Formats: sequence, C-alpha cells, structure tokens
Amino acid sequence: MAFPHMSEAELNYRLLLADLPGQVHGFTVKGPEEGYLIFINSRLSPSSRREALTYEMEHIRAGYFQAERYPHQQRK
Repeated sequence: MAFPHMSEAELNYRLLLADLPGQVHGFTVKGPEEGYLIFINSRLSPSSRREALTYEMEHIRAGYFQAERYPHQQRK
C-alpha cells in the first residue's frame, strides 16, 4: 500500500544528519515504533540535502517499508 496522498507532516519521520561515506546521500529505516528515521549525509550541500530528503520521502510514500510488500523483512 503506497501513501502518495500523504503530506510531509503526515509521513511521521525524524530527520538526522550523519557523516556518511561520500557516495551515500541518504537512507531511511523504519523507526522502533511508529514513523521513520531518515539519515541524510551532512557532507552534502543544502540543495543536495533537500534532494536526498525528497528522494527518501518518496520511498516512504511508495510503501517500501510495508511488511506485506517485503515479508522477509518482518520483525519477529
């Protein structure tokens, strides 16, 4: 199930800047409870950070973290 209709505020995410390897712009993980943790490379320029954040939010909207879509990633 994708969430294309969700606004940025409804996505329930926490943004974290991290010193990541140069080729990694960002990544997202499902939070320990509700929501998502989005890590963005602190080495990026402000405009590249915005692009990386937009890209990661699209992963959430597309439903990439839904258990029914990826059953092998379900928590036990």
